[in-house]
Amino acid sequence: IGDFSARFGTGIGLNTGLRTGMSLTQSGYISGNDEIRPYSSTCEYGFFRGIAGQLKAGRTTVSLFFSADKSDAAIDTVPDGNTKFIRTFYRTGLHNTNSSLLSKDVISEFSYGMNILIDLNKMRAGFLFTGNRFSAAARINDDDPEELFDFKGSDNYNASLYYKTGSGKIILFGELCADRSKRKAFVQGLAFRPDSRLTINTVYRSYDPGFSSFHGKGILGSSSGDNIRGLFGNFIFEAAKHLFISAGCDLRQYPWLSYRCSCPSTSVRSEVRVKYLPLENLVIEGLFSCRRYQYDGPEAGGVKKQHNLITNSFKASVRYSPAAYLTTATRVDYKTGGYESVSRGTMLVQDISYRLRVPALSLWLRYCIFKTGSWDSRLYAYENDLVYSFSVPAFSGTGERMYMMLDWQMRKSMHLRIKYGITDNYVIADYQEEAEVTRELRLQLRLSF
Repeated sequence: IGDFSARFGTGIGLNTGLRTGMSLTQSGYISGNDEIRPYSSTCEYGFFRGIAGQLKAGRTTVSLFFSADKSDAAIDTVPDGNTKFIRTFYRTGLHNTNSSLLSKDVISEFSYGMNILIDLNKMRAGFLFTGNRFSAAARINDDDPEELFDFKGSDNYNASLYYKTGSGKIILFGELCADRSKRKAFVQGLAFRPDSRLTINTVYRSYDPGFSSFHGKGILGSSSGDNIRGLFGNFIFEAAKHLFISAGCDLRQYPWLSYRCSCPSTSVRSEVRVKYLPLENLVIEGLFSCRRYQYDGPEAGGVKKQHNLITNSFKASVRYSPAAYLTTATRVDYKTGGYESVSRGTMLVQDISYRLRVPALSLWLRYCIFKTGSWDSRLYAYENDLVYSFSVPAFSGTGERMYMMLDWQMRKSMHLRIKYGITDNYVIADYQEEAEVTRELRLQLRLSF
């Protein structure tokens, strides 16, 4: 009873956990355990608030849940001014701007579902049914082709069948799901380990345009996962002692309009990673990635023309721990991309983490400098953040980023964490270089009892 999250199958029909997109050169594409568990994240979107339970008899497990909660959305009214409707759903979970505050908890959402799971000798199969009902109806703009397949109405439901089985060195898994409008989503995956040093993964997925699953996050899909047909494959190979080589490629086709592209399009993303661990306290890593996708050109009028945008990036990092309480990490990024002219971006990051036992203190420090030619060559750097939270800022232009975070275990059941960061972006104003400074201060106190 309370706040909880749920996940079944590959996550197409139901997965309220956090899935931010996976690296093409990492394993872990098989969905985790089928489960209902307490929700403990700071994200204010996607979880359930109500009651859930599981009943088990022999090899069969039945899960039931019901949720009544508020959801974020942008609300509009029809011309008569009396009827309100949902223009768009707001799904970030953040409420740090005026527009996001106006969208907070403006509609009521009722969710319910049942999952039946059967464990056989070498196979696990399940059936899932979930439903959603909103206090207002969603409407679309009939004159906008991009919204042709978007969700409309006040209720939706999903029904899916999924399985996972293995034999020897092969694991197969998949899920077939359909929504209220009979639009379907399908995922089929295979994990193959022909040798102890080699692992091969492949995933095919197909999401009909407009497929709706409000609390589903499928493998290698978006929050809704719609309008994609794709084939993914990767391998992880231990080429020599302490030397690992991995590579992956993801081919995507968008059968309907997509973001920044007004016609069916395709995209290709690939990665090659080399990781070397010569010592227990030393990790050297290099990553090369390439992405090609289509988007509308900047023509002012007429039919939009599509252009291929290719971005290439290289990242090298060295992580060294001279002592158990001290870790340093140095990272260099280089990226090229752009439409009419090639834009280049460079970033240098230095991290230091230090831990003390008495008093129980942990300290993280970062200094980062960056320079990019345009937004197309922007660079990202993951940051340590408050517990149950994460930060992956995008850097564009010329500037620097610094932050310090302190974690203090005041008592066994009490943790205090403070983060202070400064970002300087240098811009040209009146033929002079000026710095736009952004400061942030975040505090978190955690009590365990």
